[in-house]
Amino acid sequence: MKPNVNGAGRLLVVGGGYAGARFAQAARLQGLTVQLTSRDPQRWDGSTWVPFDSDRGLRPDPGTLSGVSHVLVTVPPQADGQDPCLRELGSLLQDLPLQWLGYLSTTGVYRSEEHTSELQSPY
Repeated sequence: MKPNVNGAGRLLVVGGGYAGARFAQAARLQGLTVQLTSRDPQRWDGSTWVPFDSDRGLRPDPGTLSGVSHVLVTVPPQADGQDPCLRELGSLLQDLPLQWLGYLSTTGVYRSEEHTSELQSPY
């Protein structure tokens, strides 16, 4: 059964890598308006891209996030364990009428190929 997403708002996917782009594609197929962030917005065609690079302090213009009601973060934590999205985007996200905020983690974000458990330290 297909969920009813009419009037569901706008989804922002922070981290338009493989997992984020696939999630965005699935959300678009369900009828959602989707924006993705990326350091390299030309990488994927057919998407609305918002520039974001926590290493360079590149943040989206607040106006481009207007109407965002759902956020999915796929960006991994930094080596020190800090979340670059909360640090760089926290104040912008607080001003949005968010209904949902989620975090998607894959084993691909960890340094060691042997690390496959969320309970095991990647460092």
